[in-house]
Amino acid sequence: MQTRFRPHLQEDLYFSDWQKRQEERLGQLTEQQERHHEQIKETNKKVEEQQALINELVKTSMSHSVFRHLAGITILNKYEYLEDEEIGELFKREFYYLKHRGFIGPSTLEFDKRLHKKTSRGWRNQPILD
Repeated sequence: MQTRFRPHLQEDLYFSDWQKRQEERLGQLTEQQERHHEQIKETNKKVEEQQALINELVKTSMSHSVFRHLAGITILNKYEYLEDEEIGELFKREFYYLKHRGFIGPSTLEFDKRLHKKTSRGWRNQPILD
């Protein structure tokens, strides 16, 4: 009778060892998953920070010609708005860009042919960032 039970005991031992190895592996995988989860959270945080920087950069970025207008309004005592057949509406688009992003004001100021050859003395500069 003892020989009959011996194969079952051996199978039980093999199964017990296999089960322990699987539990150890499961524990290792769980730890690895937790580490990966933390890494993903850190990466997401960095991506959000970079996106905020990009958004801020986009708010304050401008073309060379628009920057020249802003510098002229800011630095020069007299800066004329031009809108005629030769120039077209180029100045208008560039000045509205500055106005809509808060670089110049007042907010009620409209740019059209009535301002042709008018100076920028009444256009107060706005803070670039809040």
